[in-house]
Amino acid sequence: MTSEVSLEGIKKAVFFAFHEKNWSDKVLIGAAINFANFVVPMIPLIVLLGFMGQMMKRIIVMGEDPELPEWKEWGNFFLDGIKMFGVLVIYSLPGILVEVFGYFLIFVVGIGMNFLAIASAHGNTPYMFPFSISMLASVLGTMGGILVMWIGIFIFMISMVFFEPAVGNLIAKSSFGAAFRFKEWWPVFKMNLTGYLVVSALMFGMTFALLWLVQFLYMTLVLCILLPFIVGFLGFIIGAAGFSLSAVAYREGMQMLARNAA
Repeated sequence: MTSEVSLEGIKKAVFFAFHEKNWSDKVLIGAAINFANFVVPMIPLIVLLGFMGQMMKRIIVMGEDPELPEWKEWGNFFLDGIKMFGVLVIYSLPGILVEVFGYFLIFVVGIGMNFLAIASAHGNTPYMFPFSISMLASVLGTMGGILVMWIGIFIFMISMVFFEPAVGNLIAKSSFGAAFRFKEWWPVFKMNLTGYLVVSALMFGMTFALLWLVQFLYMTLVLCILLPFIVGFLGFIIGAAGFSLSAVAYREGMQMLARNAA
């Protein structure tokens, strides 16, 4: 019986990696590649995304339960990973641009005007930058930057919700352009909206839990050394769970559409 986005299906999709016969080899290799992201930028991430894409293909196209692929088809992992990475970047771009603007307001306007305010207090700036105006601009720049960054985070979270059915459509149609054919994946997303919201909430929760763990490890002297290894391992497990649940949600949406059309 195939997995569903239910309590039992979530348990199966989250812990499936530990139920396979040779799970330790697959997980350790995946964790090592994820750990390599701390050393080599981009390439390990692309390979991991391609690996997740192959796992999603088993669920969406073949209609089977989640299972980690064998670490063999490295060329396919890389090629599929490039497509998925491209989709990820494009869907993330609006949130990233808003975040960058928030950083600009904080560091250029907020901090820059603060320096001008300090200089003005010592009489080192022209009258056009009096202390009161410079200080007000610094406060507004900082507060505005923080607000804009929170808006950027919100936009990023929404875009990641849409990324899930988009990448599911990419896998189902074996086409990069399918991720941007909204008329194809929107009905799937709308039909199984509850399933996608459950998956998104679960993944955001697991990701924030990992971030809290990272903060805790940073505050310890001994465990801080283990941080890259722990994040590499847990990050791979969370990623595998997230992409498998996303694939299950897409497959369920397609099945619902088919039943309604019948």
